[in-house]
Amino acid sequence: MAVSLFLTGCGGSSVAQGDLHDGGVDPESIAVADTLVIRIDGVPGGDKQVLQQLVSQDGTINMPHLGRVRVTDKTTAQLARYLENQYVEKKIFTTPIISVTHGGRWVYVYGEVRGPGKATYTPNMTMIGLISQNGGFTEYANKRKIVVRRDGKTFFFNAEKALDNPKYDRPVKPGDYIKVDRTIF
Repeated sequence: MAVSLFLTGCGGSSVAQGDLHDGGVDPESIAVADTLVIRIDGVPGGDKQVLQQLVSQDGTINMPHLGRVRVTDKTTAQLARYLENQYVEKKIFTTPIISVTHGGRWVYVYGEVRGPGKATYTPNMTMIGLISQNGGFTEYANKRKIVVRRDGKTFFFNAEKALDNPKYDRPVKPGDYIKVDRTIF
């Protein structure tokens, strides 16, 4: 039932199979390139620690006394409980109180748009909404074949079709890179 927006490349090049339909993001899930704000309280001396951590490409962050911790398989609440348990099990702290929040989620759009750059991700953001937020297309934009890089895969999106009928618009996900190429005409 899903409408396919994938185009095969010319000359036999292939595109990773995937789905631009799965853009819905749990606001508490953690993804590569997320910035996390981690507050640690209940530690000796009563000092509250506030850390800002960028989730690396391998899905981990570096935590004091724990080292690299995989986070992309957790929500912010699950990560907070996991860190508390790790600090207690390793006898580093006895009663840590940890909270984890997102410090910012980003999507990137560049190429033939009037305002290329980083944009703040918002829930329910769509491809057309993102491009509009960045000033819209230039007169040279190829609206039929927009390149989307997501989670190491490449997809193509037909914005012209979505502009004609909003049902063909697709959600964006945090960390997406959207490139609008120049048309050859």
